[in-house]
Amino acid sequence: MNRCKPAGPQLRVGTRFALTMGGIATLLFCLFAALIHGYLKQQVIEDTRERARIVLDLMEAVGAYAADTLRPRMMNVVRELTGEDEFIAEAMSTTRIRHGIMRFVEKKHSEFVYRRVADQPRNPANLADPFQRAQLAQFRADPERGQWDGVHEQDGSRYFSILRPIVVHDECLKCHGRPEQAPVGLVELYGPDLGFGHQNGEILGLETVTMSLTPALENVRRITGHVLLIGFGVILLIWVCAEGLFIQFIGQPLARLIRRFDAIAGGTQPLRTEVPIAQRDEIGDLTASFNALARHLAAAQENLETNAAVLQSIVNGIPEPLALLNSNGNPSVINQAYQSWLAEKCPVVFGAENQGTTAESLAPLLKTCLADGRPLSRQWTSPDGRHYHIQFYPIRSEQGTVDQIVHTIHDVTLLKNAARHLMQSEKMTAIGQLSAGIAHEINNPLGIILCYTTLLLRDLPATAECREDICVIERQAANCKRIVEQLLSFARQTQTVKTPGRLNESLREVVALVEHQFAKNGITIELRLDPDLPELVFDGNQLKQVWLNLLMNARQAMPTGGRITIQSSFQVAERAVRVNIADTGSGIDAEVLPRIFDPFFTTKQTGEGTGLGLSVSFGIIQEHQGDLQVESAPGKGARFLITLPLTETDGKDGDGNLAGCR
Repeated sequence: MNRCKPAGPQLRVGTRFALTMGGIATLLFCLFAALIHGYLKQQVIEDTRERARIVLDLMEAVGAYAADTLRPRMMNVVRELTGEDEFIAEAMSTTRIRHGIMRFVEKKHSEFVYRRVADQPRNPANLADPFQRAQLAQFRADPERGQWDGVHEQDGSRYFSILRPIVVHDECLKCHGRPEQAPVGLVELYGPDLGFGHQNGEILGLETVTMSLTPALENVRRITGHVLLIGFGVILLIWVCAEGLFIQFIGQPLARLIRRFDAIAGGTQPLRTEVPIAQRDEIGDLTASFNALARHLAAAQENLETNAAVLQSIVNGIPEPLALLNSNGNPSVINQAYQSWLAEKCPVVFGAENQGTTAESLAPLLKTCLADGRPLSRQWTSPDGRHYHIQFYPIRSEQGTVDQIVHTIHDVTLLKNAARHLMQSEKMTAIGQLSAGIAHEINNPLGIILCYTTLLLRDLPATAECREDICVIERQAANCKRIVEQLLSFARQTQTVKTPGRLNESLREVVALVEHQFAKNGITIELRLDPDLPELVFDGNQLKQVWLNLLMNARQAMPTGGRITIQSSFQVAERAVRVNIADTGSGIDAEVLPRIFDPFFTTKQTGEGTGLGLSVSFGIIQEHQGDLQVESAPGKGARFLITLPLTETDGKDGDGNLAGCR
């Protein structure tokens, strides 16, 4: 026995386990490295922020010293020496002093860039760049905003900046207020236009410290890369060790267990063969479970064999033929009765040539059952006159397809004989009801008519002009008497004798029997008969009984009168003749419709019927290999559809052509 292996490349359990653990470890380590990278990056930013803040605070202190102490002192000294308000930018401008000090600092610490900028500076070197102008606009829009710090990109590099607004105070208005109030030297140095006209509280510009983050971030990335490299090496080492340990402690014991599985499945070792338990761990527990499963399977196999033997005994004990067929029609399970059926060269579902017999094959019926997925049945009569009911029951798989058929054969000879007696009884009941009316309505008047015509013919001379008319009356009365005699002949029990005949004639004869009586009840009968119906082989008396039963039922459904329509047609595609009998009566209730052909089921009052009429009619139609169906709805009348198939000899003329189908 070969093991079914899944399609596609396969990995051992140990490899999958090691790869899974390695993947999890890699994922966790990458997460750890990402956390380290983020932490170091944040530390770099925080450290840069602190250093920039110190520089900015230092420059503010320098500016405050220059504005509050150095510049007033210098202006007094210059005024005493020259007698004028000279302005020495290098000693009096707080911006110049700050920039001058930072130039010395930037020589040793080039990562710092300190600037005091404005959108309209006196010194063009202090013009704000686009980023600084945008921040200046936000400070002016929100005067309460005291500082901005953060990371920004410029020219493809990342920088950290702290920006603080330069606010005009009262002491600043001397140099930045009105030009005529400013030192003469300041006006002469920068002119009367730039840097003047400001008011107290106005934001003049920005004081910024910018530090490049690129070197520090590169260092962070380098550290993170080293951590990842070391981590991947450790993970690889752990993966190799885990793979080896898994193979030794799990893979090899599982391989031994699988080999034992294959040996048992292949039949080289019995199911009760136990695998030695070499480990006291989960693998040992698995081995013990395998041994328990093997013992359970062995017991189950023995039970199955016992049950199969019992089932076969039960199947063989069934006296009627029974077989389970596959989709090709070959039996997989048969009982002894079915074997006897085959030995008697009876019809089989597979080809007759496979059995060395000329018996009729039922393969088309099997194919129909497989295609439609519905139970099918067929009546068959053996040469010795016994009757069999052959049935096919489809068995659906889990996918919904029909792949097996249960084939049963029932001997229904006794049922057929009982049905024949029932048909005779129902015929007697129906004709008895009709005969009572006819005897009262027709026989007495007919007797009087025939009596008086005889008297008239006896008394009239041979040359009388009315003698011919009286003869016509006598002939028609005699014809009515013959019709009554034909009706009474239905009550006689006869054997089923099928002879070629015309179905339309059978319908006309029955209609001729009842239409006079029906007309008195206000019921009209309309015939729509196909004149090109092929000739059929049927039992005329039995089919007349069917027509009579259906017509009597229609009359009882129309107590106040109505119309009965009888239509015949030939279905070329189905090779069958169809007769429809429809009435305009009260119809049949939906809950009654499924039981209408059941024996002894009736909705009539006591004494009006036995409930056998439709069931007997149904049996007669089945006897002719036909079908009887009903369509009805309450208040819309009923329609009975009778289908009679053509046999190989039905409807053929001397040249083998279908009559009416040339």
